[in-house]
Amino acid sequence: MISGISASVSGLLTFGNKLSNTAHNIANSNADGYKAKVATITEDDKGLPKVNLVKSNTSGALVEEYGVTRETFQCRSCSGIPSDDDRAAWV
Repeated sequence: MISGISASVSGLLTFGNKLSNTAHNIANSNADGYKAKVATITEDDKGLPKVNLVKSNTSGALVEEYGVTRETFQCRSCSGIPSDDDRAAWV
């Protein structure tokens, strides 16, 4: 039997881990060759939520700078980050 407190704590930890993964992906969004980890929430054998992390196989764009071709990072989460212009409009 799952108590209400353990279910609540498990949910908070799970969503905290998912948020931490998103922050990690955003922090590394400009790193060359970095592959994002996709976090999905599933149910464990006790019926409590858990986070599964899977490295994305999506390749980034190829960019040539100073005669060197490198792969950039594709950050799906970064599309929702407001630009400086957007932030100025909120104030």
